[in-house]
Amino acid sequence: MNSIIFSLLILAAGCGSTPVAKPDMTSSRRLPAKIIKVSIVENALTVTVSSDSGIKAANLATGQKASFEANKTIVARPLTKSVTLNNEQFGREVSLTSSSGIIEVNGRNYRDAILIRNNKGKLTVINKLSVEEYLYGVIAREIIVNWPMEVLKAQAVASRTYLLANLGKYAESGYDVSSDVYSQVYGGMDSENPRTTQAVDETRNEVIVWHGEIAKVYFHACCGGHTDNTSDVWDGENEPYLDGVRCPYCYDSPHWKWNVTISRNELERALGKGFGFTTLSDIQIDKRSNTGRIKTLILSTDIGEICVQAHRFRLLLGVNRIKSTMFSVTRRGSYFKFTGKGWGHGVGFCQWGGYGMAKRGADYRKIIGHYFPGVEIERWSN
Repeated sequence: MNSIIFSLLILAAGCGSTPVAKPDMTSSRRLPAKIIKVSIVENALTVTVSSDSGIKAANLATGQKASFEANKTIVARPLTKSVTLNNEQFGREVSLTSSSGIIEVNGRNYRDAILIRNNKGKLTVINKLSVEEYLYGVIAREIIVNWPMEVLKAQAVASRTYLLANLGKYAESGYDVSSDVYSQVYGGMDSENPRTTQAVDETRNEVIVWHGEIAKVYFHACCGGHTDNTSDVWDGENEPYLDGVRCPYCYDSPHWKWNVTISRNELERALGKGFGFTTLSDIQIDKRSNTGRIKTLILSTDIGEICVQAHRFRLLLGVNRIKSTMFSVTRRGSYFKFTGKGWGHGVGFCQWGGYGMAKRGADYRKIIGHYFPGVEIERWSN
């Protein structure tokens, strides 16, 4: 769900005020992880696994091992506190590998190793692989693959940085990141594309750095003309490199302007249960950020006025319908019309903006420098 846009030649001068250092090819700093764990299936009662080169299974805790023939479908199921593979019982977690390095899980191909865990009576499947191979399966799901190479490279560096800053986010469940929008969308080998693989390879081990540490970065499809401070979108302190910046580059995005009309009945169903009301009579804008994104709204209901965070309001109604919090709302009888700009939370890298910059000649360092002022790009060892 990402996008990018047109940069004027002014960009070179604009980025000059907050230059991004060229990658430090001799950096002695090491990446926090070389191998990561990604959840690819959760809360399943059955999972099918196979490989065209056969599969070796191992209970890493006890040393129990088993081999399965090439192209033979293995059915995994949970049993009390263990995992069974074609009715052969293993422990709570079983590791699967193949000589080809490719394993098919529920019809989708993944690189390297697979872990299957019994998590409270349901199966969690984890792909264990290198950082760079993970990125191969991410970038084509996060950005449009036929865009200019420089914006693909900007996305590769941003995605690598996001991953390494969020390692262990789900440590209690036994993995680092999920494969959905709550981390980054990851589709395994079936989501790889030669152009995005090239972007990953050409930026290998490069990360965005702030004062010597891996930065906390975010990205979204289209900012609608101006990115926003993190503190105005989510609670918490704002990092200086996440201050909102003007973005005159995403005007060509199909998400630059949008509108949607939603009936009062649908709004009552979507919002009423969460906030405890039955009838909705009006919606008013309460507070906006300096860039025009809504921070809070007031719902007029049968139990009185309710102040709602715009971010939560958008989530409840669907982020693909209320595409951003930069909108206005008007009531027309029993319907409410929402008219807005941009798509996404609006923090950090605007992908359609990056597209526009790349079309006008900006390289990936200048793109990153525009959306994360003051950062450096360094190549760390692994």
